[in-house]
Amino acid sequence: MRNDNPPLFYQWVWLSIGVGLVLAVVYLTLTSEPIKMGMDIPFFDKIEHTFAYSVQMFWFSMIFFKQRCRLIISGGLILMGVCLEILQGMGQYRYFEYADMAANTTGVVIGYVLGLTSLRFGLLWLENRIAVNRNRQP
Repeated sequence: MRNDNPPLFYQWVWLSIGVGLVLAVVYLTLTSEPIKMGMDIPFFDKIEHTFAYSVQMFWFSMIFFKQRCRLIISGGLILMGVCLEILQGMGQYRYFEYADMAANTTGVVIGYVLGLTSLRFGLLWLENRIAVNRNRQP
């Protein structure tokens, strides 16, 4: 397994997108008017929590290959999920739920595991495709 961070040409773009994902989760978690998905399925919000945190963790796993970096990011995302849930409980519009914390943590674990597979090369593959197309330009 390769442990070095990949040489990403557009790393600042990928990091900006990652920060955007984190900011979107913070906003959607704390807003007084959350987006309603129209799903009337019990516990569907837990699926949303799991998905949001797995996407964040996997995104950063495609940028940072080093085990230490991934552990720090995963710990930070889990801590963020706990803190946001506490802040929700302090507000008047949303509720504190341990199940949401568990769903967030589960998402981080899923994203971490996906980042151990060959899928972690997704951004490298995309950058190589961009480079190939850029070199084909007359």
